Amino acid sequence: MFERDGISINSGIITFKGISYPASKVDSVAVDSSAKIKAAIGSAVFWAIGAAYGLDFYQTSRPFALEATIFCLAFAMWALVIAISKKVPVVVRASGKKAIQMRASDRQSANAIKDAINEAMRAG
Repeated sequence: MFERDGISINSGIITFKGISYPASKVDSVAVDSSAKIKAAIGSAVFWAIGAAYGLDFYQTSRPFALEATIFCLAFAMWALVIAISKKVPVVVRASGKKAIQMRASDRQSANAIKDAINEAMRAG
């Protein structure tokens, strides 16, 4: 029996958010290390676009530029929060193509979940 971060594994059955998946149907499990880098790059891009629209609004006073600035900076903040958060995605592929994305509280928990699922796959 394994239980951590809302994920439990018992007798070859993986349960996440109330849905059960048999370990025998799992094809692969991986910790997505690049998710935070992607979010940080996305945040930087939105910051740059927002700053450009802000400068455009400052120079021309076009209303669209102000709306675009607010929109871009809001998405930049959202992506920054995701990049800063400690949650680490664990991606499980089951039945050929279906991907289940679980979020672990930290890297150590993500690796423990990955190891427990791999062990359940080998046992089942």
